[in-house]
Amino acid sequence: MTNEDIINHASFQIGLKVLICKYGKFLMLRHHPTGRFDLPGGRMGTEEKTRNLMEILKREITEELGGVEIEIGKPLFQFRRHFPDRGYDVFITVYEAEHISGEIVISEDHQKFEWMDPVNFDFTLEDFWHQEEYEAFRKYFSINTSNVG
Repeated sequence: MTNEDIINHASFQIGLKVLICKYGKFLMLRHHPTGRFDLPGGRMGTEEKTRNLMEILKREITEELGGVEIEIGKPLFQFRRHFPDRGYDVFITVYEAEHISGEIVISEDHQKFEWMDPVNFDFTLEDFWHQEEYEAFRKYFSINTSNVG
């Protein structure tokens, strides 16, 4: 691989998120200050390049939700967030998770949280950062609403 090959490939930061389910409802956070939907999790730090992905995700969950206990499962879907004004793009993988115990205590990165029933909730594009993210959520919930409950 030449330097030109490297330059011509996209570079992304890596984001790990969880879609937490509790009694058929899913935890959605509202980003502060935009009010857009977000999930618990975050970006991998430079020093975490060789660290276990689940350890990174658990660290992020603790930072954003406090001492809540969850069981993390398999990857569900992926999407990209583009932030040209910030100078970076993020490739995000969303994992399934089940709420085991503990109260949600959100960090200052989020203004509130909601347990949402995807069968009765109308997602709109304005709720998300980008079209690709919106479509990923719509597709996931349209495929999986028979499993909710």
